[in-house]
Amino acid sequence: MFLEVKLESVNEGKYINSTPKILFDVLREWPELVDLHIKLRSGGVESIGDADKQVLMEVAEACGWDEKDVAEEIANMDLHPSERVYRYREIFSNYYELAKRFAEAGNTTQAAEKLWGAALALIKLYAAAKGIFVAHWSMGKVEKFITSNIGKEHKKLFRDLIDKAHILHEHFYEKHLDFQSFKERWDEAIELLEKVKNIIFEELKIS
Repeated sequence: MFLEVKLESVNEGKYINSTPKILFDVLREWPELVDLHIKLRSGGVESIGDADKQVLMEVAEACGWDEKDVAEEIANMDLHPSERVYRYREIFSNYYELAKRFAEAGNTTQAAEKLWGAALALIKLYAAAKGIFVAHWSMGKVEKFITSNIGKEHKKLFRDLIDKAHILHEHFYEKHLDFQSFKERWDEAIELLEKVKNIIFEELKIS
């Protein structure tokens, strides 16, 4: 019922960049995620069936986050993005640290995937601080955010980070990088991630 009321308000033009509009946009493109959101919000992961778990897994595979973090993200889609800034900061730090630990242990596939997850969490952190929801499981949405919201002086840097990190994401599934290639790709991605992180943290006054 609450969703019907909110979507009616969206259709009446009462919201521009608000929680109801976010749900409306997701409903148009990924209606199964709105269904999943309602179930997770009311009953948690225990309340969903096999078909919903498959949807959850597919989103997790696309964005490099664990299913529990994806479930939390979908469950909280009714919150304004600005309310999730601290959480995205935490998710970014967690995945970045995990990525470095896996790299040190020589586990290139897990290191690659966790770094991809960290890069997307960093983008979501920045978007949330601007009050913008980014469906980070969609490369098109990530690209659109960068195109529309990143200044010309930093746009290439953000795009390079996503491009380099996505190659590592592919390595998680394809295992196509030999160790030396992985090492060089890893170093390039880390350098870009640190630069983007410094830009974002300085702007947002994050220590």
